[in-house]
Amino acid sequence: MSGFSPSTQQLLLSVPEVYVYQVPTLANSLGHRAESWNLASPALTGSLKAVLEKGGDGKETFVIEVYSTVPNAEGPPGATKPSLFARCSIDLRNNPGKTVDQWVDPVVDSSRYFVVRFSDEKTGRQALLGVGFRERDDSLAFTDSLNSHAREVRREQEAEREREKREEGGGGEAVEAPMLDLSLKEGEKISISIGGREPRKKKKAAAAAAGGFLLRPPPPSAGSGPAPSASIGIPPASPPPTTATPASTPSAGLAGGSQGVSMAALGAAMLGGGGGGGEEDDEDFGDFQG
Repeated sequence: MSGFSPSTQQLLLSVPEVYVYQVPTLANSLGHRAESWNLASPALTGSLKAVLEKGGDGKETFVIEVYSTVPNAEGPPGATKPSLFARCSIDLRNNPGKTVDQWVDPVVDSSRYFVVRFSDEKTGRQALLGVGFRERDDSLAFTDSLNSHAREVRREQEAEREREKREEGGGGEAVEAPMLDLSLKEGEKISISIGGREPRKKKKAAAAAAGGFLLRPPPPSAGSGPAPSASIGIPPASPPPTTATPASTPSAGLAGGSQGVSMAALGAAMLGGGGGGGEEDDEDFGDFQG
């Protein structure tokens, strides 16, 4: 990972004020509780740094350092300086079977307190100390930095396992899968079938088997009009009646002569009746009026 200083350390987090507590022996398997630490009286008030330390093998280690404040004899009166109090090295790369919880264990009753396993690299001694943050944002940043480092190491380990599997299965070299040739050869065609539609060839074959051709129905003749509507009870218009030859004397025709036209016949013709009687025409006309 890039970004390392000449001292082979990359600063991830710096918290100016943290509290260190002595942790009592764990009474049960439910986990540590910060309420039993006497939170009002910390053993130390100091600062904390989280760094990535790059070793000689090129691998990175997540390091937690807690500093105490001591007088600075080289400075003006009252000056202080930080002094390393405890150090925790989380080496996940060289310990693939371990997790972050082996070194940093959050308490069960607060999100701002943790139990950290510190160790002295010279003597090998280890101690469990409680670390508390004043601000919740600082504790969240501390947790995020730990989880980000753990995810990165996990991805590297999974990639390493996959590479070893490929080397074992391929004799030390990765075998590439052959490329598929999906291009159309000369003379090949693509046939697309649309659901719900019968292919045109099948329609023609069915028509040939029936002994005929698929022809559209002929259009209606020019002289034929639309069929009369059945929703209105108007009888079709009858052709005009044949006009009888009037009698030589008008008065004789009106009186009901044998060659004259009666008033009832003339009225039926005007109403469009076909000689079926005046009563039937009156009923049809009455239906239309209603």
